[in-house]
Amino acid sequence: KIDFEPKESGISAGITCYYSTATYVRCGISYQDGKCIELVINRNKGEEVIARADDIKSGELYLCVKVRNLTRTFYYSYDNKEWFLIGTLENCIYLCDEGVPEDRKRHTGTLTGIYAISDAPEKHISADFDFFDYSNVSL
Repeated sequence: KIDFEPKESGISAGITCYYSTATYVRCGISYQDGKCIELVINRNKGEEVIARADDIKSGELYLCVKVRNLTRTFYYSYDNKEWFLIGTLENCIYLCDEGVPEDRKRHTGTLTGIYAISDAPEKHISADFDFFDYSNVSL
């Protein structure tokens, strides 16, 4: 659960599936002509916006990623009951050792967590994460 109200582009906060500084997926609240949620990947070649949900309401949001083998599916909700699909990424092999052998700053495994970033040091941001829940659910 996150409360984050960006007022300019270049800042974001949300959830991530992280492998290294150059190889990750992030799904977070951003500002692009209004509050939005962006699904962004970096496969060791720079960031690419894969999906965007526009016209996001002010106030708290819930973000969710479901991981099943190499697939990552991202959702958001206003009430933690009704969920809206942001996007699905198939074959996320780039989030493991086998996927990016030329990345020297890597580790074994993929991290899942939260983040808050700014593209410039003078842009100070504050994101309030109420909780982060990690569950292993059998399907």
